[in-house]
Amino acid sequence: MNICQMLLKLFVVLLMFFLSHTVLGQPLFSAIDRPIVFVFGHPDDEVWIGGTMADLIHKGHEVHVVYVTSGSEKNLFMKYFTGPEDTNLKREHEAARSLRSLGISTAPIFLRYSHHNPGKQLIVIKDKLETIFRKIDPSIVITFGPGGITGHIDHIITGLSATNAVDQLPNIDYLLHIAIQTVRAATFNQISDQYDIHYKVKESAKVVSFSHDVSNYNEQRIQSFQSHPSQFSSAMEKAFIEFLNQTNTEDLIIARKRTAN
Repeated sequence: MNICQMLLKLFVVLLMFFLSHTVLGQPLFSAIDRPIVFVFGHPDDEVWIGGTMADLIHKGHEVHVVYVTSGSEKNLFMKYFTGPEDTNLKREHEAARSLRSLGISTAPIFLRYSHHNPGKQLIVIKDKLETIFRKIDPSIVITFGPGGITGHIDHIITGLSATNAVDQLPNIDYLLHIAIQTVRAATFNQISDQYDIHYKVKESAKVVSFSHDVSNYNEQRIQSFQSHPSQFSSAMEKAFIEFLNQTNTEDLIIARKRTAN
């Protein structure tokens, strides 16, 4: 490798580092005066981006939240529920409590599509989201990227449906994907191993569009996490708190930017 190639490689590495550690979110968010919509696969997904949500509320933005499913599948913390209807209701109550802890006053929108195979309803979900977006008229839609961070099918189908809906609406300025930068992902997975939790980040991003400093909102983020006792064990709560103590940002990628006509 000659000196020019070495310098070029060093420049690329430094550029990637700069991009992945630069806070560009403030100018983007401060420049809008229309609502922001978050689209999640199921209740508890908001914990991935709760600090950003709390910060947007603190800065006076109108925030709406859509859950594509209500997460009717049970786990070992929900043995005392008798059927999927009970589970849906419980998790919806938990989601509402979680959003209140983040300062969100608008009522969450629960679409209640099947938690077991939302992929069969991909077009229907896309059409429903498109209808919601037309009504709310957001400037920004925030959802999961192609890998859904953990590879969960709800995350993947939700992100794809929301992306397809945004593509139909020229008035939406930005589509942002929730991401987790490579270093943060490694920290998350290491802590999961430490607490013997089989819940890992499977999709990380080497470069993100911006990292949003949310260290001022750790209390609200913990309260949001604690609002989901049906999903998170005490070990998971301890792991989450340690993760917050070791990382102070949340990451987003600009997936779509509406170009001026």
